[in-house]
Amino acid sequence: MGFDPITVALVVIAASAAVGAVGSIQQGKAAQEAAEFNAQMASDAASSKIKAAGSDAAKRAMIDEAEMAANRVYFNTRGVRIDDGSPAISLKAQAGIRGMNIAAIRMRGMEEAGAMYNQASLYRFEGKQAKTASYFSAATSLLSGGGKMLSVYSKSKATSID
Repeated sequence: MGFDPITVALVVIAASAAVGAVGSIQQGKAAQEAAEFNAQMASDAASSKIKAAGSDAAKRAMIDEAEMAANRVYFNTRGVRIDDGSPAISLKAQAGIRGMNIAAIRMRGMEEAGAMYNQASLYRFEGKQAKTASYFSAATSLLSGGGKMLSVYSKSKATSID
């Protein structure tokens, strides 16, 4: 009493198809997890970039304020009135330029962070696509295995003598 070779072949084909399907799904899940990890890293980097830009802008503002104070002291020690005329215009122009420089620092940080957030979104999309593709690959493994089983079964029936 041995095993029927056709039955053994069918079981092996079915097992192979099942293992292939499970492997495909696991590969898709792993790819999605890796993509989510990369997305989280990119999001964290973007948040850090925004904080760093805010800090850089604050430092620049402090330096600029110190320079403005030094300019006011300079004018005052020379007896120059700074509330009107050329000195006032000069100080206002400097303040405006410094304000634009601070805004530019913040804007650069936001632009770089935006690119990082976009990259994070792309990683998440790629992860979802990999997971979806794994289901198609799993289905292909199962259908291929089913086709092979049908072929083996059909050939065995065609060659068997009842």
